[in-house]
Amino acid sequence: VVSDCYLLQGRYIPGDQLVSTCKDQQSHQSPDHLFSEKRVRTQKYENYGGIKMRLLVVEDEMDLNQVLTKHLKHHGYAVDACMDGEEALDYLSAADYDLVILDIMLPVYDGLDVLSRARASGLTMPILLLTARDAVEDKVKGLDAGADDYLTKPFAFEELLARVRMTT
Repeated sequence: VVSDCYLLQGRYIPGDQLVSTCKDQQSHQSPDHLFSEKRVRTQKYENYGGIKMRLLVVEDEMDLNQVLTKHLKHHGYAVDACMDGEEALDYLSAADYDLVILDIMLPVYDGLDVLSRARASGLTMPILLLTARDAVEDKVKGLDAGADDYLTKPFAFEELLARVRMTT
């Protein structure tokens, strides 16, 4: 379902939630003053509560996987997470995602294999490679394999969020 939405403090607010959101902001200004001048059309996900986007995080380091999942959920994203390439392919075949955040060095199937299989099966959602491999050759290989973006570890979470927002 597509609905009119407004941008309020970096979040997309569906038009039908506009009045309650303004009350939550405890503002006495008219709603037009709170929102950017740009009115946008965006996907409203009735299946999972109007959340911004549905993401898949594929990261084999358990602590990083949990931290990414927790922080992305905190920022309003629906997040599924798995820890190896085989699980990633299972998740990709079972659900539709708006973005995949994919490590390269994974057990079972590495991230580049997951990426190439996803693209070969016709999946077109954006895929961001998040990896410790920082050589230019690795970046070129990942992007040429079909990745939409490439971010090296260590990274600032704010930069990851900006790249996630960029895909919307």
